[in-house]
Amino acid sequence: MSTFQIYNILSGMCIGALIMTWIGFWIHQRQERRHRGELNRMQQQIICEVKNSLKK
Repeated sequence: MSTFQIYNILSGMCIGALIMTWIGFWIHQRQERRHRGELNRMQQQIICEVKNSLKK
């Protein structure tokens, strides 16, 4: 193997790792957004239930 081939293999691996990192961050952000939305919905539901119980 020549030095150039080794360089190409290593740079390809680095680019692959970078792309996988971007994909991982993207998936994490999507899950975080969804989780935050679910928490907000649950908080609103609890607030409504507390307000309704106080009215009675």
